Amino acid sequence: MSVSPGAMRCRRARHATAGARADCAAVSVRAMNGMHGMHGMLAVLAALLAPALLVASADAQLLRPPLPRGETRPIEAAPPPDAPTASPPTPALGETTSIRATVLRADGNHASGAISRIDDRGVALRAADGAEKRSEWRDVLGLLVDGDARGTMDGPGWIVLADGQRLPGAEESNASGWRWRQPLLGTIEPPSGSIRALSLEGAAPPPPMPGADVILLRTGDRLEGFVSRLADPLPIETHAPGAPTLVPMSSVAAISFVTGDAAPDPTRRRIWTSDGLVIDAAIVRYGGGDAMTLEGLSIPGAAEATIPLDRVLAISGEIAAAPLAQRSMTAIETPQGAVQRYALTPPQRLRWPDERPNGTKDEAERVLERGEWPLGLQPIAFDGPAILRIEIDAPSTLVATLRLPRDRRPLGRFEVVARSGGATTGPLSLDDGRREHEIRIEAVPPAIEFEIVDTGGGPVQDGFVIERGVLIPKSNSGASDRGRSDR
Repeated sequence: MSVSPGAMRCRRARHATAGARADCAAVSVRAMNGMHGMHGMLAVLAALLAPALLVASADAQLLRPPLPRGETRPIEAAPPPDAPTASPPTPALGETTSIRATVLRADGNHASGAISRIDDRGVALRAADGAEKRSEWRDVLGLLVDGDARGTMDGPGWIVLADGQRLPGAEESNASGWRWRQPLLGTIEPPSGSIRALSLEGAAPPPPMPGADVILLRTGDRLEGFVSRLADPLPIETHAPGAPTLVPMSSVAAISFVTGDAAPDPTRRRIWTSDGLVIDAAIVRYGGGDAMTLEGLSIPGAAEATIPLDRVLAISGEIAAAPLAQRSMTAIETPQGAVQRYALTPPQRLRWPDERPNGTKDEAERVLERGEWPLGLQPIAFDGPAILRIEIDAPSTLVATLRLPRDRRPLGRFEVVARSGGATTGPLSLDDGRREHEIRIEAVPPAIEFEIVDTGGGPVQDGFVIERGVLIPKSNSGASDRGRSDR
C-alpha cells in the first residue's frame, strides 16, 4: 500500500503551523476515502501519528525533572528547531522592582499591594488595578513584605546592640584598629558602649552577669571582667590588681556585655533584611528602582546606606505594639480533651520554612531572641481540643490572623472561641472551605484564652496558627482613625 506525497510531508513535519495541520487533516480524509480494509486504516493512522512521534523524539531534550509535590509549571510551546535559547528579560536601568507587601494597620484593615513609594511620612502601595493607596507611619504597625522569610545571619558572626539592632558580619582588623564588616553597610565602627552581645564564628554568647562582661574563649573557658574597648588584642580589666589582660581576638568565641537592654527610638524606622540585618534609620526613601535608601543611621561609619529592595523583610511604623509571641502562654486541658487526647501539645512558636518546629531546645530559644523575626511577629501554633491561655498585663487590642496550619488538612470542621474579661469572640469555624479569619479582640488582664471546640469529627488534626499577632495598648488602638490619608 502506498501513501500519498502529502501524507509523507505530514510525517516529516516537526512543528506544524495551523495551516500545515489543516493540510494534513485534508490529506487524511483523502487517504481514508481512497483506501479500503485494515491495511488502509493502518496507513492512515501512521500518517496521523508520525508528526507527533517525530516532535516528541526531537524535543526530548526539553523535558525537565518532575516537579515537587504541590508545585505547578505552565505548559510552554516548543521553540522552532533553530531558534536561539530565550533568556529571561533583564530589567531596564531604574525599572521598579515589584515587591508585594502588606501594611499592618492598628484597626486591622490591612492594605496589600506592590511597594510604590516610601518616604519620611509613610508608604504607598499599588494595587493590581494600578490604584495607589498611601498609609502614614503614624497610623500603622509596620510594613511586612509578603512571604514567610525570616532573616538568616549572613556572615560568620553578629553583633546585637542594646536596643535590638543586629549587625551580622565578620571582624576586620588592620593597622587602623578593629572594625566590623557588614555585607550591606560596609566596614563600620561598632559602638562598643552600646553592644549587648558579640559572636565570632557563630558561637552563642555566654549568659550575661550583673556587673561584669563575660568572654567565652574558643577553648570553652570563660573570663569575667570589663572590656574597655574592642581591639586586637582584647583588653580585659579583671578584679585582680594590675594591668589589663590582653586576649588575642583569634581565641575569642563570643562576648556578653554588661550593657542592659534599651528601648528602640520610636521616632526612627526599624528595617529587617533577609541577611539578618536589623537597623534603625531616621528616614527610609524609595521612589522606584531596585533599592531603597536609609538616612540617619545610628552606626558610626554608616550614616547612610542603600539596601536592595528584594532584601527588605519589614519596616516598623509608629504604633507601639507588643508581639503576641513574646507573652507568657500555657496550654490548659479541657474535659473533652482529657477524654479524647492521648497527649497535650504545648503552644509552639513556629520556625520557617517548616510549619512545625523540630529543632533542639537551644535552637528554639535562639529563635525567640528579640528582633530576629520581622516586627517580632513570630507565629504561634496550638493543637486541641484544649485552651491556649496568653497572659495580658494591660488592656489592649489584639489584632491577628487566625488560620489553619499549612502542613495539614482538617478532617472536618472545628471552631475556635476567644475569651477575655467576660467577653467572647466567635465561634470561628475552620475547615477547608474557610482556612483563616482576621480577628480583632479587646483583651483585658489577666489573660486572653483561645479554646478549640471539636464539632464531632474528633480531635485529630484540630489545630490553628495565630499569625501577625500584636497587642496594641489602649492608648494607641484608635490611632489609625486619626489623620488617615489614602492618596
